[in-house]
Formats: sequence, C-alpha cells, structure tokens
Amino acid sequence: MNTRVRIEEGQGKSLKFAAFAASAVSATEIVAAAGNNTRIKVVSYVFTMSASGTAKFTDSVADMSGAFDIVIGGGMAVISQPSSPLMQTGKNLPLYVLSTVGLPKGHVSYFTQEG
Repeated sequence: MNTRVRIEEGQGKSLKFAAFAASAVSATEIVAAAGNNTRIKVVSYVFTMSASGTAKFTDSVADMSGAFDIVIGGGMAVISQPSSPLMQTGKNLPLYVLSTVGLPKGHVSYFTQEG
C-alpha cells in the first residue's frame, strides 16, 4: 500500500540561524541585509531580557512587530513554519531587535527570498 504525505508549498526551505545579544539599549543588528531585492523571513524566535523592558523587531525602516513587554527573568519563544513566516523585512533591509530598557538576547531562524 502506498501512502502519500502532502508537504505544504514552501516547507523545503533551508533555514539559517542567528544568535543575538545586545550590548547596549538600542537597535542591535541580528541579520545583515541580503541584497539582490531579497527579504529576510523570520520563522521562529526566542528572546529574554536582562531587565524588565520592551523590545521589538524592525528592519530600520518599519516595525515588524509591536513592542513586547518582558519582565526580568521572563522571555518568549514563537515558532512557525517556512510556508507561513512570522514576519519579513523590506527588500534589501537588515533585521534588528530594538530595546528601550534591558538588553535582549536570543536567536532567530530565518530564510532569505528574492522578491
């Protein structure tokens, strides 16, 4: 008996991983701009804060998320899949995490795609 498994379109992406640890309360680049009309598409992220504060993702032109309020010792983990990324940068733009109080650290999984 043959069994077929349907894989959603876009699931075959090769994911990349980037760790980040801010050294100052400001914008911290997580992934550099890929160029070539390419967007960075985030599939998952994990982060904590060194002190209670807020953080958000941005691409230096527009916010990619709202501000997350995170208490010291707390954190968050959000997971999706390549066929349904959580957020994406504008074309040719880097991925940043921006904090107002506290230093964010964590990692993201992502892929890049032209267009």
